[in-house]
Amino acid sequence: MLALIGNLDSMELVIVLLAAVLVFGKNLPQVARQAARQIVKLRRQLDEAWRETGMEQELRKVQSDIQSAIPRDLSIGEMARLASLEMDRRVREVEAEARAPAPAPARPGEALPGANGSAPANPAGERAPPPGATAPADAEPKAPSA
Repeated sequence: MLALIGNLDSMELVIVLLAAVLVFGKNLPQVARQAARQIVKLRRQLDEAWRETGMEQELRKVQSDIQSAIPRDLSIGEMARLASLEMDRRVREVEAEARAPAPAPARPGEALPGANGSAPANPAGERAPPPGATAPADAEPKAPSA
């Protein structure tokens, strides 16, 4: 009920009460009583509808599920320790994958990398210039072959 008048200032509330007295006069107590009865009746009907639909039980179930999913007995330090352990475990997994044996070198008669039209493997990790590209200005010029 107070939520309805939460935005009203005290002066505005006095003006509303004064207008109610002017409009209803001597009947103001009866009108207020009838309005209160209607509000109580509406509230009872809403509560009954709430119970009939089972929403209250459903909300309680969802609330208990949420509360059970959140560990309340862990401190911040404990959660940080668990997160650190999980991170260490994942780092060890990645390191183990990186240490896995490299693929066997090509046997005689097998196609070499780049033999099928793809760019050859560059052991230094540098990109090969595309065909027809000019050499950079800082590169050493190649001597023409005779």
